[in-house]
Amino acid sequence: MRCVYFSYLIVTHEVSDLKVSSSKYNQYPVLVDCLLFPLYFLDISKKNLAKHMVSYLTGIAKYNLLAAMLSALKCFYVSRLIHITCCLPLLLGHDILMATMLNGAAIMDGALLLIAANESCPQPQTSEHLAAVEIMRLQHIIILQNKVDLIQENAAINQHEAIQKFIQGTVADGASVVPISAQLKYNIDVVCEYIIKKIPIPERNFISPPNMIVIRSFDVNKPGYEVDEIRGGVAGGSILRGVLKVNQFIEVRPGIIVKDEVGNMKCTPIYTRIVSLYAEQNELQFAVPGGLIGVGTTMDPTLTRADRLVGQVLGDVGSLPEVFGQLEVNFFLLRRLIGVRTKGSEKQGKVSKLTKGEILMLNIGSMSSGARVIAVKNDLAKLQLTSPVCTSKGEKIALSRRVEKHWRLIGWGMIQAGTTIEVPPCPL
Repeated sequence: MRCVYFSYLIVTHEVSDLKVSSSKYNQYPVLVDCLLFPLYFLDISKKNLAKHMVSYLTGIAKYNLLAAMLSALKCFYVSRLIHITCCLPLLLGHDILMATMLNGAAIMDGALLLIAANESCPQPQTSEHLAAVEIMRLQHIIILQNKVDLIQENAAINQHEAIQKFIQGTVADGASVVPISAQLKYNIDVVCEYIIKKIPIPERNFISPPNMIVIRSFDVNKPGYEVDEIRGGVAGGSILRGVLKVNQFIEVRPGIIVKDEVGNMKCTPIYTRIVSLYAEQNELQFAVPGGLIGVGTTMDPTLTRADRLVGQVLGDVGSLPEVFGQLEVNFFLLRRLIGVRTKGSEKQGKVSKLTKGEILMLNIGSMSSGARVIAVKNDLAKLQLTSPVCTSKGEKIALSRRVEKHWRLIGWGMIQAGTTIEVPPCPL
């Protein structure tokens, strides 16, 4: 039997509440494990698409997923059979959230690109998001042509041709374009079918030491808690490789960042123990790559409050990459500035070369950090980071520049070398 399951967070083998019967999914079993990322969602489109995909759910799973999907920066998962998971963080497509989108894309395996049928294609943010997807190495994309109920058939066909022309030569070249109406539920079942057929099962590494990117962190204690009721901080993110287990000792890098009298940055990694692993309301004894995990620890909750650990890396003690204060990157700039509206047939402005002393924003994994250009030679640049970052050579980064009061994507780069910050050894 072939079924489709939706769950708000990672589910275990207890899938009785999640089972769905559909005439379109009764041919054969399918096992899927991938992370999906919807791009360029505006409020009403996002809510309608999410709402009707939820219509396949029953019981408590439906309630939990709907609540999550209607929150702009939360996540939901689509899992088939009893396997784990597809993750779709619902991020707005507005230009002011470009950095958030880049951070979220760091842990995704696929993308849903939503394009409004009643607008011309491409819109500025559509181009910018597609370029970002290419930079973040997302290769599996499904394009959704939404709001087809608002236009005539010939207009929909013309825009479909415009979409095909727009994606030629990009990472989305050859991607399926599915016409939908989230408002009227047209083709929502087809979207589910395409997710099953078009997104391959990613290969997961369970053997290497665990490495997890932190994309959320928070304090779960409520005001008025007694001392013996206080719980440690919680970090949320996606495990890239390895397995995390309850009672395992872990390290978080860069950890606590301070400046000395001279202004040099110093990092003290946070060493703690895992006391719980959660996937929504499902308590786990161990967590594997795929989907998002909440890691309960013994660390001071003030360290995790209000996403203070976002961008940091969590893993086995002594197994994490080095912490860098300066980076030497091999960079590639876009030919023209994207994401900026132009009048009529006016072309987008050209991207000027990097100059010594200018300030950029870097996206490295889920970390957003300011950087000052120290030196530039040909396609090599030396950057002084405003915040240390735990990364490794060969990592891909996104470069953004301040244009008209907004950070605009101007290119990408690859880390070649850097100046590391010495971290104290583990006291355990």
